[in-house]
Parts: sequence; C-alpha cells; structure tokens
Amino acid sequence: MRKPDLNLALLSLLTVFAFAPLTYPGFFQSHSGFLPIYNLYDLEVNSGDPGWAPTVGRGYDFWRGEGVLPYYMAELFRWLGASGAVAIRWSYGLSFVLSAWAMYGWAKRLWGEKAALIAAVVYTYAPYHLAVVYVRGALAEAWTFVGFPLILWALSRERAEGARQAGTLALLCVALLLTQVGLTLWL
Repeated sequence: MRKPDLNLALLSLLTVFAFAPLTYPGFFQSHSGFLPIYNLYDLEVNSGDPGWAPTVGRGYDFWRGEGVLPYYMAELFRWLGASGAVAIRWSYGLSFVLSAWAMYGWAKRLWGEKAALIAAVVYTYAPYHLAVVYVRGALAEAWTFVGFPLILWALSRERAEGARQAGTLALLCVALLLTQVGLTLWL
C-alpha cells in the first residue's frame, strides 16, 4: 500500500490564497465581465445542440475563442444547485487547485517531491495565471493551465513506458482542444 502524499494536502492549502478572492460575495470585475455566466446559461438553454459554442456577446473565433469543456465543468456545479455566478467562480477555483496538482505530478516525476512542490506553487501564483482569471476573466485559459502540465506529464510517461500511455495522451489532447484550440496547438 502506497503512503499518502502529504505534499498534495499542503499544496491544496497553499492554493487557498489564489482562489480566496473568488469566495467574496458577488462576482469579480474582469475584462470579460459577466460573459462566462451568460455563456453558461446559454449552454443550459441549448443543452441538446452538439454545435454549441460560447458566443454570447461576441463572434466565435476558432483559434482564439473559448471551447465548450470549461462550461461543461461549470455546469457540474449548476447540477449541484449553484447559481451561474457561483458555478463560474467555483470553476475558476477548481482550475487553480487542479493546475497545481497537475504541475506537482509532472514536476515530481522530473525533479522529486520538494522541487515539485515549489514548481506547483510558482505555477499557481505566476502573474499570468492570476491575470488570466482576475484581470481577463478567461475561463478557457484558466482550464488550459490544468491541461498543459497533464499533457507534458503524459508525454514524459509515454516516453518512459511506451505505447501504454498513448490513449491517455490522446484523450488529454482532445480535452485541451475542447478547451482552447489555439493554445493547445501552441503547446
């Protein structure tokens, strides 16, 4: 039986400061304003449409636009009874925690536990990462911060373990493409 990794618990506590402003009442001001909330409600109205895209208030841009996966993640919180604003805020908060865990997993494989903990904290509090959420309000980009280290982790595992990880890598690439196409291709 494997011993529990206490660094993940410590890392979860260290990410609290990244998502603490999301716990304040109301919705925070960002460049996207309330568009993520409106897009979430638009998803609910058009839930049966397989060609749905988050286009409320703007035209769809295939390369730079948001994908559907972050809104489906937020929709999970709606099913739990949260309002649209709360669901979007919780989605941002979950993206902070999961991106820290993903970076920790990848960096632990490369450099060990202590260096991985530092890398995950730096990744979480990188100014661009915080600005994506609190300045730009880009929900899809917040979730790409989860996907980037997961794909790099899967690539390093595939290189070490062979074709057994190819399916995982393909699934992660599809998920990241459904999040933000341009950044996925950039990666």
